[in-house]
Amino acid sequence: MTKRLLIIGCGRSGTMFVSQLLQQLGFDVRHEEMGEHGMSSWFATSENLTSKRPPLVRHSDFVVLHQVRHPLKAIASMQTIHARAWKLILDHLPEIKLSDGLLTRCMKYWFHWNLMAEEKAVLTYQVEGLDVQGVVGTSKRVNAREHSELTWEDLQRECTTLCKEVREMSVRYRYSD
Repeated sequence: MTKRLLIIGCGRSGTMFVSQLLQQLGFDVRHEEMGEHGMSSWFATSENLTSKRPPLVRHSDFVVLHQVRHPLKAIASMQTIHARAWKLILDHLPEIKLSDGLLTRCMKYWFHWNLMAEEKAVLTYQVEGLDVQGVVGTSKRVNAREHSELTWEDLQRECTTLCKEVREMSVRYRYSD
């Protein structure tokens, strides 16, 4: 039996984009619901979700890929996450407190959720590295939200130690800045 694909990562890392890209290429990999060939979902990073969406999955039933997005882009976009998503995140990451400032929560989420995803995946890749030129109907602006840009100095001002951890992980993921 051929295993299906499960693409995981943190929210705002482009899981909707990669689902649409794979669908344009003829693979039934759906966003946050199971397709014939698999699913991409930030929810699915945890096997213990209390959410009904998507249905609980066992990572051992899939080939699991970990998708990352540059932390400055992802963390900036995370500041638009809805309250119900934060509830889910807080339920699964005790390192994050609701009393943390929004930027600190986003930094902690990017760092700890990606650590969790690393443990489950056979491969980690950058979403920015996917070349979509020539794939009709595919745009990297899928599910884009308006938000302010961030710099490493912004993260440094928020929390020096956490910024260092995020930056070191970013280097491990082969981001250069």
